[in-house]
Amino acid sequence: MADRPASSDGGADMALLGACRKGDLRRVEELWPRAKFPRETFKSISSLEAKPNEEFDYFENVLHAACAEGRTDVVKYLVEKQHMFVDKPGSLGRTPLLIASEGGHTAIATLTGIGCLGIVNMADCDGQAPFHAACATGNVELIELLHRNGANMNGAAEKWIRSDDGCWCKCKLTPFAAAVLLGSKAAVDCLLKLLGVDYKTTVRCLTCKPGFELDNCDLNFLSPLEHLEMSRPKRQRRTTPVKERAAKIGIALPPTPTGLRDRVADGDVAIEDLVHARKELQRHQKSCQQRVDRAEMQQAKGSATYQRFRARSSLCNEKSRRMKKKHKTSA
Repeated sequence: MADRPASSDGGADMALLGACRKGDLRRVEELWPRAKFPRETFKSISSLEAKPNEEFDYFENVLHAACAEGRTDVVKYLVEKQHMFVDKPGSLGRTPLLIASEGGHTAIATLTGIGCLGIVNMADCDGQAPFHAACATGNVELIELLHRNGANMNGAAEKWIRSDDGCWCKCKLTPFAAAVLLGSKAAVDCLLKLLGVDYKTTVRCLTCKPGFELDNCDLNFLSPLEHLEMSRPKRQRRTTPVKERAAKIGIALPPTPTGLRDRVADGDVAIEDLVHARKELQRHQKSCQQRVDRAEMQQAKGSATYQRFRARSSLCNEKSRRMKKKHKTSA
């Protein structure tokens, strides 16, 4: 694709492109016969979201512009009246359907070839297909619509993601991971109900290379389910006494050391002895609590609670190993 010069009658081509962006259907119908290259692509200057100071040339046609701005009436006119090709990508490989999916425009997606399997799974230069874009925006209606039309649900794509420390990282991730990182509970629940969704593939950061300081990137090697568990609110503290829980599952707890409670309750002892007694009592209570927790999870290995415990444990162990490796190399 190449950029085309404006027509000789005062730039009707660029005026048509601007009218499509604004959604002025009357102006579009007026300018279409006057434009010299109404179906061709035009060059415009854009910038990356992650790097706003770096500009690049981007080519698009009037249909791409209308889809990006969500102009449903204009898109319907261009597709149904002027028969513009819905499979023609822009300079970044983005089809009108992909552009509409990125903006979450479900009505426009139904007009831009969603019934064609080739267009539904056509990806851009970064490997992002319409289904991946719909998951990244959290549009449940569009996710279900693309799924019914045979969309590939597990195609990995490269996307710029902003981490917790404010840095931008280019990561390779699946559609499910994109919905998890977005934090859309509705989109995640919708994907979990669909058969064949890949929810195990880890996120891979492409900008934080091994061997450098950024190797401890929080996004690197992160499982979507582990991130989902970390982002969920913590459960409320148990109110059932430890002794009742131990009796229910049939285990015996070690007795409290002799005289320990009396030393804590005695107000005449020295401050140092009182502090030491309180710490010893807290250690005993925590030991009983951990013993009951382990016994409960051992009796329910197939439960979701045990799986969450294993996921958190493996994540903590992995982070600990990486931090030790980092300190060893820096030393």
